[in-house]
Amino acid sequence: METVTIKKKRVCLSYEETLAWSLVRYAKGSSLFYKDLQKLISPRLSHEPLLLSQKIQTRLSVLKPSSKETAMRRALWLKEKEAAQDVFATLFDEPFASPKQIVIGIAVGIIPGVTLGKFPRRKIMTFICEAGGARPKIEVVTALSHEVLLRSLFLVGGDAQKLDPDTHEWFFDERALTFYKAKKETLAQIKSDLRMLGIPYAFRNSILAISPAVEHLPWNIEPLIT
Repeated sequence: METVTIKKKRVCLSYEETLAWSLVRYAKGSSLFYKDLQKLISPRLSHEPLLLSQKIQTRLSVLKPSSKETAMRRALWLKEKEAAQDVFATLFDEPFASPKQIVIGIAVGIIPGVTLGKFPRRKIMTFICEAGGARPKIEVVTALSHEVLLRSLFLVGGDAQKLDPDTHEWFFDERALTFYKAKKETLAQIKSDLRMLGIPYAFRNSILAISPAVEHLPWNIEPLIT
């Protein structure tokens, strides 16, 4: 009798796996990054087929790189990470399908070291407060940001120089913050999503702090006017 092996879909990921999957998604829409990633990564010729739940596939967008530069920094950080290898291998299982592009007919001379019309975006740690709750106090915000940092450090054995590039940039740069508000039910959903994706976060006093790697916020939240 023939034995049939049923592959179960993954319902949660580690932070490294989530970052790798976000790069796979990004590469499928960028031929330039796809080629750079192909040069950087030596994917395994034989690897375990990976299946993701629909919920994970939907939420991967929260770690979509904001630029090719951000994507490359993440790829360099993940290059030697064991958890990322099988994920990257899935990208090269099939030929690259170039997305359709609109050519606007303008020839632009590129100056080395300068990206036309784009400026470096600061990494920002996001705080989401429960709607109708008390305003966030500076001591609570400080404690939450420290907790997110400590959780990120735990993932790299406590070495700040080995932090993922987004958290590293935030920690050693201006440490910018942004604040939003959301209903209690939405906060619970966001925490569930972050746990599912292995993304560092901290929560106390009805305030949620999220890793600066998260730049896209697909949830039902509103800016908090302080």
